[in-house]
Amino acid sequence: MKNIIDPMVSIFKTEIIGNVQIREFCTIRNSTLGIGCKIYERVSIKKSKIGEGSDINAGTYIENANIGRSVQIAPNCIIVGVTHDFSLEGVDHEDVFMRISIGDGAWIGAGSIIMPGVKIGQGSVIGAGATVKMDVPDRYVYVGTPSQNKCYPILPMIHP
Repeated sequence: MKNIIDPMVSIFKTEIIGNVQIREFCTIRNSTLGIGCKIYERVSIKKSKIGEGSDINAGTYIENANIGRSVQIAPNCIIVGVTHDFSLEGVDHEDVFMRISIGDGAWIGAGSIIMPGVKIGQGSVIGAGATVKMDVPDRYVYVGTPSQNKCYPILPMIHP
């Protein structure tokens, strides 16, 4: 199958593996998009690798991240592995890169913020609106804001 890329998309120094769909008003720079990725409206991706079959929904911003295969990222998420040093004198304007990693099959809820350097395990779920400042193990559910973060294991389904 061939790529479907809206003419209103800006792509610069990016490798597109194939069968990718990119909707209007996206900007993708210095990145790699795996087979079968779907990138929805108004998404910005910089210095990142998006794994095969992953979906990035509208309004999401991703920078300096490795996104695994079959990851679902809901609308309006911020996944940015860049920060700045600060001290009593103020904020240093030099970028400090702390790569984010999201494992295969993870699901990132709408409006989530993933902080620099965080690793999210395979099959984990990040609740809508969560601010993730700590690593999340494989197959865990993470909910809340930094002052109240909770991280729970995903229990196996028990069928009668």
